[in-house]
Amino acid sequence: FQLYESHQQAEAAAYNTQIQVVSYITSDVSGLTPGAPVDALGIQVGDVTSVELIVNPATGKAKVRVTMQLQPERISALNINAKSADFVTMFQRFVNNGMRVEIGTANYVTGQKEIDLVSTPDPEPKKVTVEGGAIVLPFKESGFDNVLSNVADISKKLDQVPFQKIGSNLNELLKTANGTLGSVQTHQLILQLSDALETTNQTLKDLQAGFGQDSNFQRNFNQLINQANTTLQSLQALTTYINQHPQSVIFGRSNP
Repeated sequence: FQLYESHQQAEAAAYNTQIQVVSYITSDVSGLTPGAPVDALGIQVGDVTSVELIVNPATGKAKVRVTMQLQPERISALNINAKSADFVTMFQRFVNNGMRVEIGTANYVTGQKEIDLVSTPDPEPKKVTVEGGAIVLPFKESGFDNVLSNVADISKKLDQVPFQKIGSNLNELLKTANGTLGSVQTHQLILQLSDALETTNQTLKDLQAGFGQDSNFQRNFNQLINQANTTLQSLQALTTYINQHPQSVIFGRSNP
């Protein structure tokens, strides 16, 4: 009897058909080890066989090559007698419909990771290739990884905010404002404004007293109006007499 390193490998060996699959991961794979499950919609369809770090010496970029074996017999109504070329066509159809490889969490207590085959809405076109007899599937960062990345970015930006300097500037501003409002010049200005308002108020009172109903100005003004009315009446009487006796302009006014 052959002994296997884990229960998952022993269980996988019971399936006759094994499809070798590879994906290149560019995010954190801590907790992902050989024997980790490969799930699709929460159902195991394979397991991880190797996890290798690859560094490009020319560019200095690193990525992780994760090798998996899938057991199509775990999937109901899937043709397990298909040839390798048919599997490539089948996975190309899956990829066209949005299937991507994603890092998932199998156990939040231990931090054990797994591989999830997820469906992505409105996916970008990806070409399925073959590498050393293994089908290469495209990788997609998980939503949780994006959240962690955003939190790290926000934390980094917050670290760059000079809170201490802002606090110092605010304290200095408050001190300056307090000194300005409490200065002798400000106090004198307030007193001057108060005096000006009091003078204006007194002027208005004097105007009201000088031009009120019983003021001398009002009485003189009424007398002037009466005299003007008397003058107009005299002019009207003279105009009427001249119209009736035009010869009076030459000979003067005759006595009746």
